[in-house]
Amino acid sequence: VNERICEAQIPYVWNGQSITAAGVYKHRTTNQAGCDSVTVLQLRVDTYSSTDTTAWLCPNDVPYTWHGQSLSATGTLQWTGTNRYGCDSVVTLHAYVASAPVTQTTDTAICPGSFLRWRGRIYREAGTYIDTVRTATPAQCDSIYHTLNLTLLQPTDSVTNVTICKG
Repeated sequence: VNERICEAQIPYVWNGQSITAAGVYKHRTTNQAGCDSVTVLQLRVDTYSSTDTTAWLCPNDVPYTWHGQSLSATGTLQWTGTNRYGCDSVVTLHAYVASAPVTQTTDTAICPGSFLRWRGRIYREAGTYIDTVRTATPAQCDSIYHTLNLTLLQPTDSVTNVTICKG
């Protein structure tokens, strides 16, 4: 007979024996025909399991809920349950929240008919343009927002009255 039990089930009683450790145990008896009979128990004792897991979160992912617990900043949470063998199981979550995105704003103006080269692109018209950069963090969060506020200057006319003397 193969049996698997959790450490918390020790001592394990089998055919009148109180067993306190994993191993192979024999029970001798007489069967219905009066012959000697031996039953063998191979007992495995599982201890509790412990697991660590890591999560990278973007700032817009918090608060983060995990097994009914809430996390709003970098930190550690623990959850206790049972593993597939019915033994106690502790899972520890190490959560890291990426820093908030950095915003960089550029305000500039160009004359009609000219252009501006900004972040590898050419702009000829007034408007607000955004370029987002993701970092190499495991969460791949947006980390830098570049904003261009481009104004198109208006041409102006001016009249200059000049009076000059003869000669």
